[in-house]
Amino acid sequence: MATGYLSSFRGLPRTVWALAGIVLLNATGRMVSIFLVLYLSINLQLTTGWISLIVGVYGMGAVIGAFVGGRLCRRFSQYRVMAGSLFGGGVSFTALYFLSDIVMFTSMLLVAACFESAFRPALVALMMDTTESSERARRYALYQVALNVGLAVSAAIGGSIALFDFSLIFWIDGFTCFAAVLCLRSCTSLGSDRARALESRAERKIEVPSLSRNPKFLLLICLALAHYMIAFQQLSTYPLFLTSHYGLDSAEIGSVLAAGSAFLTCFLILITDRLKSIDHKLTAALGSIVLGAGYAMLPLGHSISFAFVTILVITAGRILFLPTFTEVMYACGGRERAAEVIGIHFSITSVCRVVAPIIGLWTMSAFGQTDLWLACGVLGVIVAAALFALSTRRIGTDG
Repeated sequence: MATGYLSSFRGLPRTVWALAGIVLLNATGRMVSIFLVLYLSINLQLTTGWISLIVGVYGMGAVIGAFVGGRLCRRFSQYRVMAGSLFGGGVSFTALYFLSDIVMFTSMLLVAACFESAFRPALVALMMDTTESSERARRYALYQVALNVGLAVSAAIGGSIALFDFSLIFWIDGFTCFAAVLCLRSCTSLGSDRARALESRAERKIEVPSLSRNPKFLLLICLALAHYMIAFQQLSTYPLFLTSHYGLDSAEIGSVLAAGSAFLTCFLILITDRLKSIDHKLTAALGSIVLGAGYAMLPLGHSISFAFVTILVITAGRILFLPTFTEVMYACGGRERAAEVIGIHFSITSVCRVVAPIIGLWTMSAFGQTDLWLACGVLGVIVAAALFALSTRRIGTDG
């Protein structure tokens, strides 16, 4: 098993590994997104209404930044977009340390969130720049692993730093952005002729067909919205259900969620590599079914052991869906619009991260807990059926 796991990482170019290292460095410093609510509550002592508003502004910045960052890659090279967004993020996150006025703080937080999210579409598009469909999915899996490990380290370190001085999270977030810019300059020197040719093409502003006139891409957007509405129940209704129905305390719920994160980190690349010969639309369809099934089976158990089973099933669905569906969307835009497509994808996830818990909580209140989980299962089947129908057709410019 260890040999198979190591073989899953072989063959990736040095530039891809360097970019994954930048993701890891940047994610390790992303403490503001993790501890923002606690900072607003403990340090600034704001009311729930203000906290909700500021968190909503932060989420809106993530949506705007991802979309704009992807669009900018049509005019500038990915390296320039990444360097600019990282530098802007470093300045804006550091500036938050000095702002005590709540309006100015919220305004600067919006700017910081835009820069933070604008970085990702360019980086992922550059990492996935290859002609092989199976290779693109594996590279995105590496991105997800680096991101998850970095966020886990950030949560652990940030918790300790918060005990000393909560406001230091802004300095650390800013410092890691500046450090990532320096690493990016080294990464540029590792870049292949292919990457430099990509920069040249972007600067020539090559015109390609509009995505808004591609009905299959519009369908994929709808499927992404439906899937992530299910997936992000893990942030709200899932832990609440573990408390009310399973009787778990916060420590037990934390261990269940940690098990899911560990499972994803350990097996994402391995499973993606093993399934690379299968049509990615079929793999994504299977992932949507498995994810929905993980939630649908929640009312069947009551013990913590069964809760561990559900989180492993849910995580397995995420593993099957994430890299393969991202590759399917990438194929819609082709290389010329890769960053724009990925930016739209990130915007969708940012919207669902905010909206999904609200809809889930409303559904749970209006129709009951069991109906919510059954609806997740049914929606997962619907998404899978649509992806299965697309599996026999060609999507976009790259299959």
